[in-house]
Amino acid sequence: MGGALLHSAALRAQNLGLPRLGLLSEADNPAMRLYARQGFRAAGERTVSGIRFIHLIRELSPEPAASPSVEAGC
Repeated sequence: MGGALLHSAALRAQNLGLPRLGLLSEADNPAMRLYARQGFRAAGERTVSGIRFIHLIRELSPEPAASPSVEAGC
């Protein structure tokens, strides 16, 4: 479910012409593995109210990828 949401967010950002997608995650969040699989890389750290967060970014390609239904002519 989380992977599908991240994928949808990336497609939406790409369709809007954004060059990258970013998020903050607590440093010890188990979802960090999911973010890495989705192409997010650490870009820095921030501490908010004493909690350490990792700033992650995913670079997006300039043109949106076509969905399978579009490629199949559906």
